Amino acid sequence: MNKEVSAEMLLGHLYPELELLWSVRHRGTFYRNYSADVMSLDEEEVTIDIARDGILKLLPPAMLTGDFELTKTNADGQGQKKDFKTRYEEMKKRLHILEEAFLPIDTCNFLGSLATERHIEDIMEVKVNELLKDYFNFDIAKEHDPLVANAALLLPLVASRRGDIRFVKRLIESVAGRKVRIRKSAYSDTDNSRYWMQKIDFDIVIDNLTEETYKLEDSRIRPLTEFISTYFLPIDIFCSFNIVGKNTDVKLLNYNTNVL
Repeated sequence: MNKEVSAEMLLGHLYPELELLWSVRHRGTFYRNYSADVMSLDEEEVTIDIARDGILKLLPPAMLTGDFELTKTNADGQGQKKDFKTRYEEMKKRLHILEEAFLPIDTCNFLGSLATERHIEDIMEVKVNELLKDYFNFDIAKEHDPLVANAALLLPLVASRRGDIRFVKRLIESVAGRKVRIRKSAYSDTDNSRYWMQKIDFDIVIDNLTEETYKLEDSRIRPLTEFISTYFLPIDIFCSFNIVGKNTDVKLLNYNTNVL
């Protein structure tokens, strides 16, 4: 799991119907450096452990544990009457009771954050639609192709991602759900190699490719590749999109080819 994904984002996307039912335990920020925000999740019990501090962290430490609770001697310098293990178990039990007592408050705070995350996403969806219409003259509400509609959400990144060949590869793989190979070669309209220009081929790999599956995939993916060509590819590099079989030997596709 990506460590940068927040618990609110994860639950909002995967379990929107359970928004008001979660019980949340805060396990402390100590774990945040070593694990994702969501440490564990139980769908059946509707409980989640997160690597954050709860309200107990706001309380003075002296209210939770004593200064001499786990030392060999007490505040008067006399030896402790109970052994270390017994005192440690008593302290853990007391802290557990406090955690259970504050659990409703921690849960209420988290559910508030979860609702806020949902509202922000709703607002952002509206704003993105307006942004695409005003700045890119792209009305996503009128776009009927689902692949193009998904890719269009990345248009605000076009200034920094235009010409990023590997970004285009990941974009096709994520949106179209196909593995993509990149080949770098050159082409020329003349026989003079001095005028050759750089060429990038995106090979979209299909298992068990047949004439029928080729036609279906070409029809499905062509609107997406045309959209990408319009917005995300540089004008000074010739790029093409090719549907190939899984075992196609790229060396046979072009004698002047390098696989990136």
